[in-house]
Order: sequence, then C-alpha cells, then structure tokens
Amino acid sequence: MMTFDKYQKLSEDELVDQVLVPLLRQMGYQGVFKYHGGAGEKGKDIVFSQSHPLGGRKNYAVVAKAVKLSGQAKVNTGTAAEIVMQVRQCFGSNYTNPTTGEQEKIRECWVISSKSISKEAIEAIQAAIGSEYSRHTLFVNGNELWELVSKHLLPVTSLIKEVSRRLQNADTHYTADYTISEGTTQVTLREKYEGASQEKPFTFNFTLHLPENEEGRAMRVALADLFEKGTSVEIPGKYVEKLEFPEFARALLGETELRNPEIHLRPVPRLHSVPVNLEFHCEGEEKQVINHVVLAFVRGGSKQITLANKGQDTFIAVELTLELEKKSGHMKFRVNWQNINAVQAHDALMVQKYMSKPVTIKMVGVETGIELFKIHQEKGIIEEPDTWLIDSIKDLAEIQRRIKRPILIPDDGFSREDVRTLELLRKILHEGKVEGKWTSLTVEITPTKESLENLYRHYVEEGQAVLRLIRDETIELFGSEIPLGDVEHVFMHTIVANKQEFIDRYSELLSEEAEFILQFKPGESNTLTKIYCDWK
Repeated sequence: MMTFDKYQKLSEDELVDQVLVPLLRQMGYQGVFKYHGGAGEKGKDIVFSQSHPLGGRKNYAVVAKAVKLSGQAKVNTGTAAEIVMQVRQCFGSNYTNPTTGEQEKIRECWVISSKSISKEAIEAIQAAIGSEYSRHTLFVNGNELWELVSKHLLPVTSLIKEVSRRLQNADTHYTADYTISEGTTQVTLREKYEGASQEKPFTFNFTLHLPENEEGRAMRVALADLFEKGTSVEIPGKYVEKLEFPEFARALLGETELRNPEIHLRPVPRLHSVPVNLEFHCEGEEKQVINHVVLAFVRGGSKQITLANKGQDTFIAVELTLELEKKSGHMKFRVNWQNINAVQAHDALMVQKYMSKPVTIKMVGVETGIELFKIHQEKGIIEEPDTWLIDSIKDLAEIQRRIKRPILIPDDGFSREDVRTLELLRKILHEGKVEGKWTSLTVEITPTKESLENLYRHYVEEGQAVLRLIRDETIELFGSEIPLGDVEHVFMHTIVANKQEFIDRYSELLSEEAEFILQFKPGESNTLTKIYCDWK
C-alpha cells in the first residue's frame, strides 16, 4: 500500500512507473505512454491524450521530477533552467504515437513534482518559455499530486496487488496484467518467458452471429481483411454468441463466463526488421538513394504484408505494402519537415521530384547489397517541387558538407531576407567571390617602418592604391551563423581621407611604434571585390 512517506521517497523512475502512468490511466486518459529515458524522449517523460466530445484529440506531455523545483538559472536537476529546456523540447518536437506510428504535436505540458514547486520557480519558468507556452503549461506540486493519488489510485491498488499475486502463480507459461480504469477491467495475458506460447499455445473458440445488413457485411469484410491483410478488427459484444477459453486461461481470468465480451484481434508484432537502402531510378536523372531505412513488420496476412519504418528517428516515413498473389506492391512516403537539415531536405525534395514522374524504386539490403524488391511506377502521383527550391536546397546541402555543421531548414517557409542571404551563399559557393560598392572605410593600424614607408609612397606620393584586407566572416541564415572563413576584401581605388593628419604624424610614427587610424574613401571607382579564400 502506497503511503505518503513512501511516495515522498520515490525516485524519478519510480514516480513515473508506480504513480504517474497508472494514475493517468485510472483518470481515463488515453494512450498513456512512458518516454522517460528513451531515445525519443526530447523532454517528454510521459505522453497521453484526451478525446474531445465533439471530435478530435488533445495531446499532453508530462515533465516529471522527484525533487524540489527552484528558480535557479543554472541547468541542474530540479532547477528552473532544466525545466525550461524540457518544456521547450516538449512543444518544439513532435513525438511518434506508439499506437498509430504517426508524428503528433503536444498541445499542453504538465510539470509535475512529488515535492514542492516554489513560486520563484514557476515565475522563472513562465518568463523563460514565453506567454504562448505559458498558457498551455500546468504545474502540479507534491501535495496536489498526492490528492489525485488518494482519490483515483489508492482505492484500486490493494485490489490490483492481490489479483496480480494470484495471476502470477496461476500458470507456468503465462501471466497477466490486470488494470482497472474508469470502471472497466482489463486483463492482458503475456508470456512468462520467450517461447512460452510455442510450448503451450493459447487457443480459444468463439461463435459470431452477424446480421444480414450493412453493418454485418462491413464486419465480414473486416474479418476477411484480418486474415488476408493483417489489419486489426474489433468485434462488438452484441455479435459474440459464444466464447470459450482453455482451462488455464479461465484460471487467469478468474471467470468461466464473460458478460457481453468484446473481441479485439490484431496481428502479432514481429521484432525482425530489415535495414535497406531505397534507390530511385528515373530516365535521364541520376540515381537518388535514401540510406538505411529500417523496415519492420506492421501487419500481414495471406494476401498482403505491410512493412514500415515507424519509430525510426529519421526525416522520412516509409510504408511498403506487398501484394503477395499479384507479386506487386506500392510505397507511401511522408516527410517530416520539422528539424530537418539541408542534406535531408535535398534528399526529401529529390524523392518528391522522382515520385512526380515515372520511376523505378529498388529496395536493396544494407548488409547484403542484394535487391530485395522492385516497384515500377508508370506515372507521377504528386506534383513536382519548384525547381528553384530544389537547386537552392542542393547548394545548401553542399555548403553544409563543407562547413561540417547542420543547417536546419525552417518548416514555415523562407522570408525575403532568407532568400537574399541564400542567393548570396549560392553565388559564393559557385563563384568564390562577390562584387559590390563601398563608400568609406576606417582601419586602425600599428605599422612597421617598412609598411609605413609603403603607405606613404602609395597614398602620399602616388595618391591612390589597391587596398587588400583579410577578415574572418560569418553570415546568418535561418537564425544560425554560417562560417565563411577568411575573406579577402579588395578595394580597387582607395584614397586616404585624413592624408594631412597622416603626413603630420609620419615622422612620429617612424620613430616609435604607435597606433594610427586611417580613413579611406573611393578614388577613381568604388568597386569592392570580396574573395572567399576557402570557397575558390
């Protein structure tokens, strides 16, 4: 039995597993899934959802802590700075729905601690995340959480503990998970060890009565799809005339007769996955390859098998459906444009380009190099992306390779300033230089005797000269700085604007090392050429 003292001593992992996950399920929330400690966490310890009475669904994330939350700015456990980082990650990155495999967005974030949350911490977090996120962020402290536990969770924990003990000892090959949520009892049978179901298969018999109407015909089609395509089906209790379990299962379930039972049938998950490279071949185009797409079994039957890379942390979602009797198939692609870099964006655009025309898609095993499957598409199925966009992202991908750091592409389009900067970068990439005009220049120097004499000869005796300066430069694109390296600035005709001051101090500068500010202005022309030394 959970007591307040035990509750206060829980670690963060224990708080998530023993309190928050079962509590949210007991309160009637759907799709409660623990992300805590996983590769795709990105700030989210738990995700769950709630259906709206008028349709649709709202997705939530939980940031869970088992420590007091303070308002400190330093990023340590339990500080406001740490919470700010996690909350921003919750709202800023989508998550993979564990049931559907779809990418979904968080609409509300709950910051929950089993200990106190100071007023200073809440104010610091709200100020840092901004008003937009603050409106959708809820704080639940230790006392408030314990009230919810006492109301929703404690009344059923004693019952679950006793039933779980009985279920654990009821059979040598199977055990069961027993949960109660919103008045509904759910028992899930599972193997005690890998291979137990092969040693002792679990079989049950049921008899259905399906009416000869539209609803009954739809159920027959759904059942046929279960066996032919491996799709899931839910059979309402009103159609179930008889349901029989083996003896050991009745002992686990604790009942010999079930009242109005619903039957949910779905394909058995297969853990084996196949890493493949996807090759796209179009006439007159270079081969395009998407490397290391991990395809795993989703569903399958006697006529159709579906594979997909659901859960893979990549920018492209792939679903392959194989028609076994027809010896054919088709692929679906979806690009996640959030947090995608230039190289990935170019690959995605090229896939879209090739899918807009006749294309042959080959699936080649990563480990063997053997062609596993091939699909030929007779005509395009989507609109071809804009040519300027493809060419621009291709150049950005090359720039990303050169600077060896990711260039993230915004998912909400380019601003006018972005387009101007992008065109400048493309010119630098292809030509290695740009030309422009200049009006004035100020340079602070500490000249040597030799350089001082050269300056005097060029600007006092000859009147003007070519000035060359090398500076390290960066440029901002999409909110990030891109290093351009050393840039040589060539001012073709320069005149010293403060020449008389330079003449007056010339003797002084020759006799001792001192700083001097030279002011330049254009002479015969005001042409400026910038040569990008690392981009020639």
